[in-house]
Amino acid sequence: MNQFDQSVERVVAFLREQKYTASTVCAHKKCYSELRTHLTEAEFGYSFETALDWIKQESERWGRRKSANYRYFIVHLDDMDRLGGIPAYHLSHHFPPFAMLSGTLAKELGMFLDSIETENMRENMRMRCSNFLLFLQERGVSSVAETTYSHIRQFLDEDTHKTRKSKDVFECAARRLLAFHHRELGISIGLSYACNKQMSPHIQPPAKMSDSAIEEVIRLRSKSLGFPLAKYHNAIDGYVDCLKKHLYSKNIIKHAKRTCRLLYLFFDMNGTGYSLELGLLWLSELKPALGSSWKQTRRALMQFNQYATLGDIAPEKVYRYKDTSLSRLPRWCVDKVTEYLELRRKEGLARSSIDMCRSSCVRFCAFLVAQGVSSFHDIEANHLVLFNRLDPHETAEGKSAYNVRIRMFLEYLEEGVLSDKPMLHKALQCQCADKERVTVVFNDDDMSRIAAFCRGSAAPYELRQSAMVLLGLRMGLRASDIVNLKFADIDWAKQTVSIVQTKTLKSLSLPLPVEVANLLYGYVRDGRPRSESPFLFIHHRVPFGKLGKEACGQAIHAILGENARGGFHTTRRTFATNLLRAGVGVNTIIDSLGHSTDDTVNKYLSLDEGRMRLCAMSLAEAGIQLEGGLSL
Repeated sequence: MNQFDQSVERVVAFLREQKYTASTVCAHKKCYSELRTHLTEAEFGYSFETALDWIKQESERWGRRKSANYRYFIVHLDDMDRLGGIPAYHLSHHFPPFAMLSGTLAKELGMFLDSIETENMRENMRMRCSNFLLFLQERGVSSVAETTYSHIRQFLDEDTHKTRKSKDVFECAARRLLAFHHRELGISIGLSYACNKQMSPHIQPPAKMSDSAIEEVIRLRSKSLGFPLAKYHNAIDGYVDCLKKHLYSKNIIKHAKRTCRLLYLFFDMNGTGYSLELGLLWLSELKPALGSSWKQTRRALMQFNQYATLGDIAPEKVYRYKDTSLSRLPRWCVDKVTEYLELRRKEGLARSSIDMCRSSCVRFCAFLVAQGVSSFHDIEANHLVLFNRLDPHETAEGKSAYNVRIRMFLEYLEEGVLSDKPMLHKALQCQCADKERVTVVFNDDDMSRIAAFCRGSAAPYELRQSAMVLLGLRMGLRASDIVNLKFADIDWAKQTVSIVQTKTLKSLSLPLPVEVANLLYGYVRDGRPRSESPFLFIHHRVPFGKLGKEACGQAIHAILGENARGGFHTTRRTFATNLLRAGVGVNTIIDSLGHSTDDTVNKYLSLDEGRMRLCAMSLAEAGIQLEGGLSL
């Protein structure tokens, strides 16, 4: 067997000298090792015929491919025994692919390999990239610079491998080669992006686009060139860094990067620059292929446009894509309503108040249009009476809330286009009778359930909900003030909370109970996400923006269930009622609630049953004589 071992060593040395890949050399050594084991166990000496018999015996178990490979390896061993070398005609089956490359492609492969530091990685890349370059060479490509998107698509479709993982490895090598020559030869980086089986189904070449989409691309092309493709590509990295800065998840960042790269391919294939209009056009063409992820893709497009325009993104921004009810009105309505809303905005109205004004004005204008009115000049008193009669609100309060705002809009118009009808607004009724409602507070069972929930809260959401509810229950804060609470509003040393009330814009300073302070501290330490937001209560998912006041209502329902007695404002009523029952003076309660008068506090007096009983007078004290009775 010494002769056999020497021949094996000579074959291995020859293959390495010819720069065969490590995997090919390893395959030869494995074959010879298995053959040696077989010969030893069978107590046979080595001969070419014995080796072929061994392959024949094992071929059914090995399969066709392994049997064919081992037969070639045995031929190489026999050549080395008989001839002292392996002739070229016996090397054709395993001839190294890079040796078959043309001069330019071989040189470009060498440039890429020189950029790789480790020898083992260079050898692996030599084999994998040679496979890709040979594919191009067979299709008439003499330089990487001549590669087209069509070549990439063919390579992905026609290059076959035994496993998906193996195919991914070869595609990755081709991507690295193309990315390298983007820097060296100036080829499009899109070629590297396109060489990806996962992105391939979503690449939208011009041939797959509708005629109307192609016409739109042609129309927008010249305008888009003001934002060159190179500038767009550079902005992608900045956008991704911006998402990381705002602590978006890895999956969101990955999807955003993929979206931007797919869009780059669309721009590059159509010879355009960047524009949001083209991006949305691309999305409309690709929407069926994206499935349920198209909305996330659309948001990525809008966020990138915001970054490209402003240099940053506003994570809390809600993008609107459909026409609003206001925009669907005639121009004569839109102009005046928009002008009026802008005036109200300058007056300092909150966004919710502006939204209510918009809704009221839009409903009124839609009614006018349905009645055939074509200008505000044509409004008559009978239009207002009919509008009021047809109003769909179920309650007088709802109808009055809308009519009050419409009257204000009419008064605004009377200063301009309706100046000849200065009293027109009075034709719209906006009054309703006052109602007295029973004041609802939490009973002992509700208070016990809240206390138990706060004691057992441990999860981040539970800690936030407990802190919110106790701020209302122990300090009487409104939901709007709780969600606007900032770290700067809390003086931990003095144990006070100082705010400017959202509803009244009046300053309010309250003592911070120890129970509430402990819950706030626990939430900040164990529940609140790490964020630089100045607000105490924030969303627990990216982008960690400020909460809306509905979060307080959700907190009370999470504790007491959907059938809780009243909403979150019940915590404030319960706070005031408990102060009364504890004997606290009315003026102190007014100050604690941040009220300016006692009108609101008086309704809580009826809930102090103990002291209300002390107010009762006997019939004698009232001068009422009890006479007669019932005869049974």
